[in-house]
Amino acid sequence: MKTTNMTEKILLGFTVPEGKPFHIPKGHTVITGMTNLSGKSTTVEALMKRSPDTKCLVFLTKRGEKVFQDARNIPPYYKERFDWEYVRSLLAAAWHEKMKFETPWIIRIAKRTTNLVEFRKALSFELDKSRLREFDRNVYTVLAAYLDKVLPVLEGAKEKFSEHLILKPGMNVMDLTEWYTNEEVQMVVIRSCMEYILKHENNVTVGLPEAWKLLPQSRNTPVKLYFEKFIREGATNNNYLILDAQDLGGVDKTPLRQVSVWIMGRMMEANEVARLLKQTLGLKIPPVDVQTLSLGHFLVAYGKGVQKVYVWPMGVPEKMAIAVAQGNVTPEIVKELITDLAELRNSQEANSSTAVSNKVETLKKEIVGVRSILDRRVDSLTEEVSEIKAQVQQLYTRFNELPTYQPPPDPDTPEYTELQQTLKTVEVSTVHKTFRMTDESMDGKVMVLAKTGFLDSWHSEGEIRQKLRERGWAVLAKITLYKALQKLVNEGFLGKMKKGAMKYKLAPNVRFQ
Repeated sequence: MKTTNMTEKILLGFTVPEGKPFHIPKGHTVITGMTNLSGKSTTVEALMKRSPDTKCLVFLTKRGEKVFQDARNIPPYYKERFDWEYVRSLLAAAWHEKMKFETPWIIRIAKRTTNLVEFRKALSFELDKSRLREFDRNVYTVLAAYLDKVLPVLEGAKEKFSEHLILKPGMNVMDLTEWYTNEEVQMVVIRSCMEYILKHENNVTVGLPEAWKLLPQSRNTPVKLYFEKFIREGATNNNYLILDAQDLGGVDKTPLRQVSVWIMGRMMEANEVARLLKQTLGLKIPPVDVQTLSLGHFLVAYGKGVQKVYVWPMGVPEKMAIAVAQGNVTPEIVKELITDLAELRNSQEANSSTAVSNKVETLKKEIVGVRSILDRRVDSLTEEVSEIKAQVQQLYTRFNELPTYQPPPDPDTPEYTELQQTLKTVEVSTVHKTFRMTDESMDGKVMVLAKTGFLDSWHSEGEIRQKLRERGWAVLAKITLYKALQKLVNEGFLGKMKKGAMKYKLAPNVRFQ
């Protein structure tokens, strides 16, 4: 498997105002900027689609987020992990504030349970104790109340979760907007995906949205517990994070110091801009340089350098992107072009859907027509089968009316001499027995052919049938001739070729009278 590393570069866009190609190394990345005024989602799409040999995973967490074209939609993946830290982070996410002194009670219950359902039952068991201290009762009551907020939603959502996470090269999108008002569900799904990728995958880029919710400064969340582990260990197997944040106010800055690439779009709040530049990057950049960035323009920092760059959106001609970077075309014109292309694509898809629907209706009508023809054909075949059955029944009736076989008399008796005088041309005998056959039975007709010398050499069933037809004897069903030939073989009148094609020949010990 081909792997990537920090020496590989991704084309981000073009320098401002030179218009020269600008590449960034592959690594953990933070993209900041105001929604709809900076172009964060367009930057995420450009980075992921231009990453060679990379599987990318993007989470959609709120309604109205950018729809990535040509992306592969995958079902939400969730595998429950259970320990006291996980329970505490889940309750803190539901509580929207830091868990204070409740941790010992959480640890005590978690040690004797294996999942959230058991944890909730254990809380009820404790609350039912009559001698429970009032202080303990208050703690357990609070824990139960917040778990009751999370657990029903999480249990109800499990039917829609997948037990497998299958990522393919390119963009994979996991839609979590159904749980927009239940951030805890979104967090446990994102955490499950990060844990699986860290343990089993290589060359995966994960796009994390809404940093202020996932990585709050004052409390833990299921994602935050795994974020630092992922950001420290992921690069070993070329697994990286792209963190999308409108701003970093209220976001825990400590794990962000592991980020190697910063892409800063337009932000208006001067104190937030100054804090970002000072605390996280240590850069001496006037906040106004960030506050006045145009749409699609970013300050990109990695290592010790900072460069102003226009991000090249996917689907936009390269010359147009260079013209924007050089100041010859406004980024708003590019935005209008992207919007028009999206509307055109949606219109084509809608027309395509209409065409498909029309084709489906046409096929349905054709199927109905074919089914009608088949029904008529089945009825006709049914009548033919009934006629054949009637003919077969007539043959069986005629066969049953034939005289039963009588053993020939002893050659030393007068009856034998008298019988010899009445032998006809179709009477044949072997060493052990003698039969008189008539041309009214199929085996009799075959022996008449044998008497003519036709079966002195090997012949197939088809050749025998053809010879019978030449004599005016029609064979109504193949099975009739087949059974007659097998009967003659079993009685010793015919020989059957043991190898190769199924052919028949008169047995050497047969005599005609």
